[in-house]
Amino acid sequence: MNKRVTDKLNQNVRKALHIAKAKAITIEGFSQFSYTLDWHDFPGSLRVTCHFESSQLLQEFLNNHRESHLIKLLQHDFLKVGIKFRDVSKNIRFAI
Repeated sequence: MNKRVTDKLNQNVRKALHIAKAKAITIEGFSQFSYTLDWHDFPGSLRVTCHFESSQLLQEFLNNHRESHLIKLLQHDFLKVGIKFRDVSKNIRFAI
């Protein structure tokens, strides 16, 4: 893939995560996003990890079934920058 194209896409990924973090910071225990990707299978290879401050806070988040809220928030902000996932639930992970 062309370097200018990948630079632009990487910029859009970072922009979407920056926007999403500003909203997600209100979720108790949430700390940050990280991501990995392979440009040869983009956006299918994009994996976003939602990090929490502790395993207890992550477990409470998951026990309250709040992951769909965070997934929708991420999906919306990625759509704003032109990135659409085939199956967004496969691209989002939760960790400490």
